[in-house]
Amino acid sequence: LLFLIFIVVSNHLTLAIVADYSTIPKGTNPTLYDTHDYVVQLDDQSFNETVFCLNSNSNNLFLDENEINNNLTKQSFSSISGETEINGHCTSFIVEFYSDWCGHCRTYSRFYKALANDLLAWKGVLKLAAINCADPVNIDTCRDSSITHYPLLKYFPRNSIENNLNSNITVGQPLRSYQSLAQIRDQITRIILTEYEANRYEDWPKFEWLEEVETYNQLWKDIDSHISTLVVLFEANTDSLVGAQLLLDLSSYADKVVARRCVNNALANALQINDFPTFAVFRRGERYPLHIAELRRLLFNEFEQLLLNNNNKENKKLANKFFSRRKLNNNNNSISENHKLFCENFPQICRRDFFVSELDLLKSARIALFNDVQMIGSDYISGENLTALNDFVEILAKHFPHRTIHPQSMRKNKEIDSLLNSKEEIIGTSSEKENIEFLNASSRARVVFSNLHDFINKYKQKEEPIPIEIWKAEFIKAENNQNNPFPISEEWEHCKGSSPVLRGYTCGLWTLFHVLTVNGYRNGEKEGKFDPLNILFSIRNWVLSFFTCEYCRIHFRKMTTKIAKIESSILRNEDLFLYLWKAHNIVNSRLNGKETEDPKFPKYQFPPKFLCQECRKKGEEDNDLFEEDKIKNFLLLFYSDIRPIGAKSVEDEVEEIEKRLE
Repeated sequence: LLFLIFIVVSNHLTLAIVADYSTIPKGTNPTLYDTHDYVVQLDDQSFNETVFCLNSNSNNLFLDENEINNNLTKQSFSSISGETEINGHCTSFIVEFYSDWCGHCRTYSRFYKALANDLLAWKGVLKLAAINCADPVNIDTCRDSSITHYPLLKYFPRNSIENNLNSNITVGQPLRSYQSLAQIRDQITRIILTEYEANRYEDWPKFEWLEEVETYNQLWKDIDSHISTLVVLFEANTDSLVGAQLLLDLSSYADKVVARRCVNNALANALQINDFPTFAVFRRGERYPLHIAELRRLLFNEFEQLLLNNNNKENKKLANKFFSRRKLNNNNNSISENHKLFCENFPQICRRDFFVSELDLLKSARIALFNDVQMIGSDYISGENLTALNDFVEILAKHFPHRTIHPQSMRKNKEIDSLLNSKEEIIGTSSEKENIEFLNASSRARVVFSNLHDFINKYKQKEEPIPIEIWKAEFIKAENNQNNPFPISEEWEHCKGSSPVLRGYTCGLWTLFHVLTVNGYRNGEKEGKFDPLNILFSIRNWVLSFFTCEYCRIHFRKMTTKIAKIESSILRNEDLFLYLWKAHNIVNSRLNGKETEDPKFPKYQFPPKFLCQECRKKGEEDNDLFEEDKIKNFLLLFYSDIRPIGAKSVEDEVEEIEKRLE
């Protein structure tokens, strides 16, 4: 028994990590923050210990079972209440739950870093943290916090678990993700004041309003004798948050300075203070303040309104310095133009980066069904979510591509007789029927999808919800039975970004949707009848139910229900894949030049000229008007030519042959 206790406690000690600004989180995915940011990076092993201030003590190794239980209980709750200090002491936390593949999360990370820097002086009361929910190791932690979309900010009070003794965690309080530092600072300040009102932490600033004082000595009442400086902020009314924010800004100097708030009273009259907010600095032993000044927002590093509302040339220079986003966007546009020029001169090089990868399709499908489905904020898949899952798995079972017309598969590993000038020549000289090859991993994946669809139907027939844990177990069982066809740790191929936080899953998911519409069209044409709306509805409903990028989900809903309503856009069978192509180009147009754009893969109107010169209407040099017949044939070919896992590109093979012939 003692040995088992030793193992359990040892594991707990190994896993229990309290993160700080220098902590590098565990996991396989890239993160949006690093140790130079004032953001505590969390993972599944450090979340509870850091946010809830849980703690373990190595002395427990030598206690008996009862002593271990008693000591851990006392230790946990004393640390939560602040009696035990970890890295200084326990604080409240704001945690950003994000996904590294989420474009809006990437954009928001810049603002969150600025917020962390702005509130750094508050770190004795509040710290900012972040956790990457897209990393498989963190999924359970994010589920426990009821995360359904990204990015999401939550406030965790300092005594979160102490006030929730019946559970091991608390889900936190969601915050509005304002894009203004002033707005979100005010929101956070109100929450801190509410928490202080309930708990009156002795090591927090004293947010109570200063009572009426009749003598100078009353100012120093209840202030430790070693404190020699007192700052009093005079405000016009009790609704103001400026004083509370000043107290928080000065909290890191609590051993030297005490700050108090004061509503207009006799003291203000005595000091002839008529403008608010105004602060006065007092020195112990001196009757008159050392300094009185009207408080400016500049004190809190809030430059935005000051700079934008002033026409002074010097201030405009400062504005250009502080607001770098516009510069970044302009820089991205410049990169796009440079890439465009390069590809016009070297189209054969740019073409190599554009292909449909079997690995990317399988990797995306698994993330969609296994990772994203877990993040619905519930322990059960039911109602509209269950219907959306059922319909999406059904189209995967029917239309996920398990065949390709990729040249390497068509040749069946035979020696190439002559140098290959282009991929189009190979495809153009071959009969599609004669050269279709099966994709091994994708064929096994289709069996997984089919089995999962049968599994879902059993619950639908019984009109019962599917527990998330049961769905996870069934998915793992199904993929194990088919020898695990889904790549997990392998890098993206076509969807690999020029940096780890670019492209990836969103690229793979779009590609999956395109392939499903093209394959659905091909299958429907063979069968003689099919409903193209069904496939598009299934894709849309999956996005609205399970896609965790909230910003993306909102735009997708607006595009498919208002801007380009699906129901009124599908008039012919081929509109199935043409609709999604048009919709994707709308998204590309909106994101072109944004900071989330990969400079190696600018948001062109697809296909770019180096992929299909004849697809554009003749006329102006840079027009984005397409010949629909040409586009139709291009899309059918492009999304049917799937590079098998482990296959090389035609161009790479040409290079190898050229080297052998030299």
